[in-house]
Amino acid sequence: MPPAIEIVSDDNELVLRPLTQADAEAHLAGDDDDHVRWLSGAKSTIDHVRAFIDESAQQWTNGGPRRSLGVFARAGGALLGTVEVNGAVDALAHEGTAGNISYSVQPAHRGRGVAARAVTTLVNWLVASRDEPITHVVIRVDARNARSVKVARDAGFALVDDGEPEGGGRGPRPADSRDPSSELRFELVLRGALYVHGVGGGASLFDDVRAKHAGRAVDLPASLTSAEALADALAARVHPSAHVVVVGHSMGGAVAQEFARRHPNKVRALALVSTALRFPAASTMRAMLRADRDAFALAFKDALGPAPKIPRSLALFDGHDDASIDAALAVCEGFDARERPPIRDAATGALRAVVLCGSADRVVPPKAAKRLAETLGCPYVEIDGKEHMLPEEAADDVVAAISTLIG
Repeated sequence: MPPAIEIVSDDNELVLRPLTQADAEAHLAGDDDDHVRWLSGAKSTIDHVRAFIDESAQQWTNGGPRRSLGVFARAGGALLGTVEVNGAVDALAHEGTAGNISYSVQPAHRGRGVAARAVTTLVNWLVASRDEPITHVVIRVDARNARSVKVARDAGFALVDDGEPEGGGRGPRPADSRDPSSELRFELVLRGALYVHGVGGGASLFDDVRAKHAGRAVDLPASLTSAEALADALAARVHPSAHVVVVGHSMGGAVAQEFARRHPNKVRALALVSTALRFPAASTMRAMLRADRDAFALAFKDALGPAPKIPRSLALFDGHDDASIDAALAVCEGFDARERPPIRDAATGALRAVVLCGSADRVVPPKAAKRLAETLGCPYVEIDGKEHMLPEEAADDVVAAISTLIG
């Protein structure tokens, strides 16, 4: 038997609850051509539906990764559709704690906003639940499915338009280069940490850290060339009621500072790694990149640290083109927090933050990182003998700092 759980929408018009065998015929009635085309891929039978309901109940009972719910009208009890979150989708396995959201609406009830309200209700329940491990939820939609795209937008999800597979860190392709049948990705971050990389980096830089402190590591789009614009884009991915630990490395530390400054209501704490109040060498680095790309790459990668200790960081850098590197350096060039408003917690006014730096960092000198900590009035942690790429070279130290910060 499925659990006796009922989730009511904010407008009191919908009730989400697990399907029972009494709902099987009504559920099968919604299996029209659109449902097959966009979701199931094949026509169902009553036996398929009954097996699905039983398996869904077992997932609830056994604490499995899939949470499937029927969507019912609160008045009258009619089955309007289904919605589910699945934490074990192969396409998202590398993200660890992602939940894939899917939904369907019975043909007679489409066009009324049922799906968007159901998704919103499910997501709000996930945010409020302390027992669910999911840190971020994803809606993957065929670009041709205009109604489903609208559901994702209406439910408050942000379009992640990297134009590359997650983890690539390359930035977007031109809008007109997208295959019209390609998959769009929308997401919302619900809890945990939000990891933000630096110049030439990518989401996978934080793999070792994220394995011990769950969260969403992002690939920054190359189309945005200011810390403010990037911070706003990232904030759009965070659920309005969520409070995340923003972890920024190098240039990502500038973005993290602006995130906390511009969106304090979404910040639980701030971990700034190998970063500073400004990056005075950025203009020189941009000029060097334009004059001699090979010489720039050699010097930049050498400054990151010893190659045997940071293979992932170097591979990420080699995956970027000149345009994405220049865009990231432009973010650094335009960032100067010395005269900007102080960063404060939205509720208490006190900032929970920590600044980390390697004692041998040649990109951000320890004295610059320490000055940032003094400006913020937060602890400064210097990692002896380590260089710039602390998320890879000293992941345990980064995890320890985050754990201490949030208690």
